[in-house]
Amino acid sequence: MSLCIAKELNSNGGFISEEFDLSGYKAGFYFVKLSTNENFNVKKLILK
Repeated sequence: MSLCIAKELNSNGGFISEEFDLSGYKAGFYFVKLSTNENFNVKKLILK
């Protein structure tokens, strides 16, 4: 399973995107970039 992750870069709304394999990833607070249409929803993802 692979997710596109947008880490919060700064308070100006800048983001750094990065893809990774969820099954091999460990812990952290991240913003998940979910492609829905032309827009995307940003939600917090907590990996334990």
